[in-house]
Amino acid sequence: MINASIITIGDELLIGQTIDTNSAFIAQELNKIGVWVRHRVAIGDVYDDIWQALDEESKRSDIVIITGGLGPTADDITKPLLCKYFGGKMIVNEEVLAHVKYLFEKVYRRPGAMLERNLKQAEVPDVCTVLHNARGTAPGMMFTASPNPSAGGASDSDKPKNPNEYLRADPLTYGLLKEFVAEHRNKPTEAENVLWKIVRGKKMAGFKFRRQHIISNYIADFVCLSEQLIIEVDGLYHQLPENKKNDEERSRHLNESGFEVIRFTNEQILHDTDTVINTIVLRIKERHHKLSTSKVPPAGGFRGALFFSLPGVPHEMKGLIEDEVIPRLKEMFDLPAIVHRTLLTAGIGESMLAELIKDFESTLPEDIKMAYLPNYGMVKLRLTAKGG
Repeated sequence: MINASIITIGDELLIGQTIDTNSAFIAQELNKIGVWVRHRVAIGDVYDDIWQALDEESKRSDIVIITGGLGPTADDITKPLLCKYFGGKMIVNEEVLAHVKYLFEKVYRRPGAMLERNLKQAEVPDVCTVLHNARGTAPGMMFTASPNPSAGGASDSDKPKNPNEYLRADPLTYGLLKEFVAEHRNKPTEAENVLWKIVRGKKMAGFKFRRQHIISNYIADFVCLSEQLIIEVDGLYHQLPENKKNDEERSRHLNESGFEVIRFTNEQILHDTDTVINTIVLRIKERHHKLSTSKVPPAGGFRGALFFSLPGVPHEMKGLIEDEVIPRLKEMFDLPAIVHRTLLTAGIGESMLAELIKDFESTLPEDIKMAYLPNYGMVKLRLTAKGG
């Protein structure tokens, strides 16, 4: 399950002057694609509070979505804070600048010269990916790097060492890797075909494997994500000295990210299949025991989280969620399904209803959860299923 946190920023939210509709919309859109919203928090325009929320939510979730604080006024502190948090510097993005000028000259038709504070909307941290805001002047931003310890964020030494933690591909290289996967997935070698028939469909001791899966800036031949085990199939190409060195570097990087890499040659898979199977079963059970007895809770994502910062203006935020955030998440994550079904009941109270259907509720599968939602004159029963 991919988890998300939503942080909404603004004093007006805390004093009830503005109703937070942004969180509800974001949560609904994330839910549709299989992202589970684990936590929602509203904080004021206070520098230390925002910083603390970033630290806490990045440890809790794979995705952190922030709204608010990106305007041109003095109380909009989110952008400079994020710049310091991720250890960057502010630069002028020429595409954003051209967009701001276009809006003021052609759309808003404001007379006179633009104010300096409006032009500053085009300034962004150099460590972010800019998300085009077609509906306003404040661009969205995506951060994939870890916070910079020297900037005051949590250092690596302060974070728990997590054997389940793994790196996802940088968005800049992910597209190229995905094209390569699409081209080669349907052209497996004979050995890859044999191995896939062995491990696919949870045939390998009940553990699920994926084929040609992108991890960090590499494509793993076969991977069991739950146990962080990678299987590589080495042909003659890998026997060359220069390629052996590359393979060693690749394995070292993946090991540091929490994965174990095991390698088999084509000949081993084709002619010594029983030994290959026994080796995989042994390793995967050892990994499962090691990870299940670890005191550190599992956490996917980039050594913390993938961050999105969006404007707080509802119609601008909605445009960015629909046009920029959701498409990127669908590309970058292997998302499960989340399905809701709701039954309306009337003329019976919540406690009486619970007593009436207690036998039904107790027989629900583990991956289906039921919730009672009482309202005036009715109780809604919501069933939520999560999984593949």
